[in-house]
Amino acid sequence: MTSAADAWELLGISGDTADEPDPGDGGRTDERTRVLDALSGRRARATTEVARLSGLSVAEASGILALLELDGRVERSGDGWRRRSEPRPARLW
Repeated sequence: MTSAADAWELLGISGDTADEPDPGDGGRTDERTRVLDALSGRRARATTEVARLSGLSVAEASGILALLELDGRVERSGDGWRRRSEPRPARLW
C-alpha cells in the first residue's frame, strides 16, 4: 500500500466516484461524508465525538478518519481531528 487510493481500493471504493452518493442506496449519505460533516475546521474533535456526531461506532469512525488522513482531507492534532481547509496527502515517510 503506497497511497490513500490503495486503501480505498482495498475497501472496494473507487476513487473517482467515492464522494458521490450511490443512487441505489435510497439517498443514504456515505460514511466518509458523515465523518467529514462531523468535523470542524476550527476545533479538533475527539474520535468518540466524531463517532457520536456521525452516527458510527468508534471503530468505524477511527478507520475512516485514518483513511481520510491518508487522503489529506483531515489532520490529527493533540486534541483530536479537524478537517483540512485544503486537502493535501499525508506524508508517509
